[in-house]
Amino acid sequence: MVRIMNRSILNDNCIPLSPVLAEKIGLNEAIVVQQVHYWIEMYRNTKDEKIKEKHFHDGKWWIYNTYEEWQKQFPFWSIITIKRIFGNLKKLNVILTGKYNNKKYDHTKWYTIDYEVLESLVNTDSINLIQSNVSNCDNGKCQNDTTYTIDYSENSSSIEKQLNDSYITFFSKAEKSQSDDLDFNIIERQIRKYCEENDCEEYIDNLIGTFRYFYEDYERCFGKDHTILSQKNIDKTCDKLIAFAYSTLGIYNLHDYKVMIYHYLRTDYKKAINYSILHFTTKGIMKNLYYKYIYQGEDVILPFC
Repeated sequence: MVRIMNRSILNDNCIPLSPVLAEKIGLNEAIVVQQVHYWIEMYRNTKDEKIKEKHFHDGKWWIYNTYEEWQKQFPFWSIITIKRIFGNLKKLNVILTGKYNNKKYDHTKWYTIDYEVLESLVNTDSINLIQSNVSNCDNGKCQNDTTYTIDYSENSSSIEKQLNDSYITFFSKAEKSQSDDLDFNIIERQIRKYCEENDCEEYIDNLIGTFRYFYEDYERCFGKDHTILSQKNIDKTCDKLIAFAYSTLGIYNLHDYKVMIYHYLRTDYKKAINYSILHFTTKGIMKNLYYKYIYQGEDVILPFC
């Protein structure tokens, strides 16, 4: 039996690509630049003045993401590959990075494009600047160096127009989680649905209180909404919260969970994590927080409650 491919997949989450950019700076680098440009344009054109203020610094428009969040947008690449691509673009001075986080412990990187540099690279005679290596030999020793031949032409066409003209919207589920407004009423309905289906309505108020405190404190710490979760992940999180309450706390003590959340979001784990409620409910994370701040700790009055 011959299977016919669903043609709609060809229009789903299409990845933008400028052939000119791919020729000049490499295929992977061109895809990343196009995606960064997409986010910059989205924030530049938003009607929400608070979002505009948040993403405009030092005369430039910026976006922020961890490498893990970038991987959600580029699931076909490993984090190591994504780091290498951004590294290549930074060497070319096409991508600039900055830190505009409100909290010192938040090391999320901010990115923007130097459009003047990018335009000059597009108009140079060199092809694929990332891979243009020359061998310099001296006394029998050779060294490969990437060379960048740049023609700063005053009459070059607008690179931003080229990016916009070539763009096909790549709007994945991961991106929707960043752009859609977080509606806690939906989360509350998801929690109620979980409790009704699992015959545990007595936990509704505590679960809603836990999620609400986590999401509100997450926004205080990182200046953005928590990622929107599917019903499946809401169910998984509720399962873990209730199970941990039974095994360790004995009862579902909302105040103790708030204390754990407060310290979790302010702990530097020395590695890249997304500080999501899914990560918080990892058994080892909750266990360590419980023994450090609840079992051995003193009664805590939270500043946000």
